Amino acid sequence: SLRRLLLDVPDNVDMVIFPNYESSVERDDIKDPFTEVSMFKKNYDHLPKDTYFGLYKEATRGNPNYFLTYGNGKSAARVQEHMRPNGAHRWHNYMKSPNEIKLEEAAILHYTYTKFSDLTSRRDRCGCKPTKEDVKRCFILEFDRLAFIIASTATEQEMRNWYREHVVWTDKDTNLKLLRKGVLTRIYAPMGYYSWSQGIWHLH
Repeated sequence: SLRRLLLDVPDNVDMVIFPNYESSVERDDIKDPFTEVSMFKKNYDHLPKDTYFGLYKEATRGNPNYFLTYGNGKSAARVQEHMRPNGAHRWHNYMKSPNEIKLEEAAILHYTYTKFSDLTSRRDRCGCKPTKEDVKRCFILEFDRLAFIIASTATEQEMRNWYREHVVWTDKDTNLKLLRKGVLTRIYAPMGYYSWSQGIWHLH
């Protein structure tokens, strides 16, 4: 459990980092990612270097980076004086440099671009022009920029084709290879939990 995991952290550690695993959807018609997505790409921090570099091309599939979006995980900090959030992922202490460790036995599951509609939602929340230069004002990550441009300029069918090519893992042979090598992994716990919680909610 998370409680047991944090109780085992040495007293001199101020911050623990949870590497993130990124959702890897296998269909383009996902409605509820928490109950329909079971495949995730492991963080490079949890992979042997030879595996990561040896399979990098197959794992990225022509996208700008190993992950579609962020790869720096999330962190939890010990409650103490002068500790403050440092962006969305880390913590900072004004009086000292926090002593941090990365957890090898835990990860954050990051669901990103799991639904086709996530493309249009990126477009609808930004007023930038769909050009390589102007889009830099709205998005830091290269994949988000590409997705915004596609969503702003392409037809519905072109968008779906792009989504299937860059986001959906349709090649079962590649999927199986990367699963066997440990780059991809199956995690079913969220599916079971959300199905159970939805059932409880409907009972009430």
